[in-house]
Amino acid sequence: MYVHSSFHLMPSRTHRVASLPALFPETGGNLKRRKQSVFELLGVAHEPTVPVPVRKDISFRNDYRDLKTFEERIEKALQLFNQEVHELYLEDPKMESVVEEMKAFVAAQVLRGLTPAEADDLKYAIANKLATELKDIDHYKVMKTFGKTLLSYFDIITDILVLVDLIKRNSRMAVVQGISLGVSFLFQSVFSLACGQPIWVVLSGLLGLKPAIESWRDATRAKAFPNQKMGNDQMLMISRMTEVVFEAIPQSLVQTLVILMYPDQRTTLQFVSLIASFLTTGFVVASSDREMDKNKFRRKNEPLLFGYVPETNSHRQMVASISFFSLYKLAKVSSLALLISASSFRIYAGGLLYMLSVNFMILVFSYQVFDASAYLTQTEAWTGLSTITFLCLVSGGIALYYVPGSHKATFYKSFTFKEHVTTYCWNDCRYSVDHNHKITTDQQCIRAMIPIWVSKHYTPDDKIVAFYKDHWKDWCADPPDWFDEEFKSQVPEDLLAVVGETGGSEEPEEA
Repeated sequence: MYVHSSFHLMPSRTHRVASLPALFPETGGNLKRRKQSVFELLGVAHEPTVPVPVRKDISFRNDYRDLKTFEERIEKALQLFNQEVHELYLEDPKMESVVEEMKAFVAAQVLRGLTPAEADDLKYAIANKLATELKDIDHYKVMKTFGKTLLSYFDIITDILVLVDLIKRNSRMAVVQGISLGVSFLFQSVFSLACGQPIWVVLSGLLGLKPAIESWRDATRAKAFPNQKMGNDQMLMISRMTEVVFEAIPQSLVQTLVILMYPDQRTTLQFVSLIASFLTTGFVVASSDREMDKNKFRRKNEPLLFGYVPETNSHRQMVASISFFSLYKLAKVSSLALLISASSFRIYAGGLLYMLSVNFMILVFSYQVFDASAYLTQTEAWTGLSTITFLCLVSGGIALYYVPGSHKATFYKSFTFKEHVTTYCWNDCRYSVDHNHKITTDQQCIRAMIPIWVSKHYTPDDKIVAFYKDHWKDWCADPPDWFDEEFKSQVPEDLLAVVGETGGSEEPEEA
């Protein structure tokens, strides 16, 4: 089910107004030493007063004949504008004017089937699109990202200082602490390599620099590396998740064990590092999950799952979420550390998946089966855990209170991933990305991508086979922009075998 957990990632059984430059309808001149704004170019093209017939040599994939509504036609035109004009303008630092490109683009849309009136409306739609993008830019994102990264590195630095101190005092625990840090750095590099990032980024992970690099690239909206398999925001999420799972949680457990088992070796640095670890985990998990939830693409792509962050009182929910995750970790780690201290229990499989109530059973086990009183009195343990659990539940309740009613059920209702793919993804999804990370509203593309990004255990096989059989020949005869060699190479071989790729590659029959 989809569990609305700290990250909306694993499918299991549930889960600023910017000022705008003026429009100059008849000017196409370039201001000196200034890259001309696209807004200044929106009025440069004039359409004919009579409709222009659609050219017969243009593929129907690139015109508007198959689109029935005005909204669909404008949406497609905006996508073409983004691909053919805007992206090229942003990527070329030497390009200071797109006057001619804008003229050619608007004129081309008339030849593709837009009426002169629709072409005129297209200019306003482009202006609205660019204005919305300007408004959506978080001008403080670099500072926010820097603050989060600084907090994470404060935790890492204190962990390293504690490691140095343990090397002098307790070599056994120093080895455990060092392995935990090393595994975290290694996994950062492994994930980077698996996602197709350059070798210098992979090597930076071994030095603990991966979170800083991903944070900077996401904050500055850098273009994804050529062979990168995920967007920058997803790479940052993986980096943070790896840091939490393989560094922050194990480090806090190790340091709690040191404090409990070796009272004569306790130092102020250990307590500072431990507190930093709890707060960092709570902050990183809460903020990362909120960033994913507030992402406009994900809210359009998966509206059933994303949208729990409210428009009002979101900061209160943020504080409550940080408190909940920090206290949850504190309750879990402290009770588990006490059990390990008393029993030398080496394995606690899936401990972080248990509910808070399990912590009390751990205490019972620690004192009734083993004798944990040498590390902490029973009264202190029960009082501390009860207080932490109560505050954790209150924090979680406050955070849930501010969740909009439309998304409260995502925290407790069961819905399998296969059901989600078969129903929403197949029938209702109208906003996604293709294999080149380009946004698409083409339902054929969205359906065609399902067997590529979803495991066959969750896909509606009969529907997919029938869908591919119905459309493969058409795609080969008149390829959509997403139907390229890279896409075909990613289609599962067993699906191609059933569909019959060679049969789909034949020339279309004469009408």
